[in-house]
Order: sequence, then structure tokens, then C-alpha cells
Amino acid sequence: MNIKDKNGDSLLHYSAIGQGNATLYIKYLVEKHDMSVFMKNSNRLTPREYAQRSDRFKFHRVIKYIRELE
Repeated sequence: MNIKDKNGDSLLHYSAIGQGNATLYIKYLVEKHDMSVFMKNSNRLTPREYAQRSDRFKFHRVIKYIRELE
């Protein structure tokens, strides 16, 4: 599950900026597949930081949830 694309983005990074039930996807990946919320992409961003850079207001629930997991 720790697969990354050419930019170093993991499934958690994509989930953090995904539409719909992003927090459910993150919860699933963290709890069921032991993915780390501290994983960084090639730009040295964690999934929370990635969501903050994308659109802090749009992803505020996701950012809050990931912060609780840290």
C-alpha cells in the first residue's frame, strides 16, 4: 500500500485532496493498512501539508482529521 507515483505522492496524499469521503479513505488506509500520516512526497510534504497547500479552506475537515491522527 505504500505505492507512490513519480512525484512521490502516496494514496494518502491523493486521499487528502480527494473529493467526497476523504476522511473515510484516510481512516481506512491508516487503520487497515498501517499507512503513516508522516509519509512525505518528493516535495517533502505530508498528506496534511499537501492538503493545506492545495486549498486550506476546501480541505479543512481533512486537515483537522489528519492532525488528530498525528
